[in-house]
Amino acid sequence: MSEDDCVASPCVGVCRMDMERGWCRGCFRTLEEIARWAAADDTERLRILDRGGRPSAGE
Repeated sequence: MSEDDCVASPCVGVCRMDMERGWCRGCFRTLEEIARWAAADDTERLRILDRGGRPSAGE
């Protein structure tokens, strides 16, 4: 699979953890999700991005 076929990272370069909520204030992923991202396939990446209960990175 080429890099163009992969689901893009939601990282926006604002790497600050919200310790109360447990996710990054920039990309809204947990530390576990951030650590898994590089090895995750597209199915897993889409599951991470589709997590309910979190605002989207644009909000």
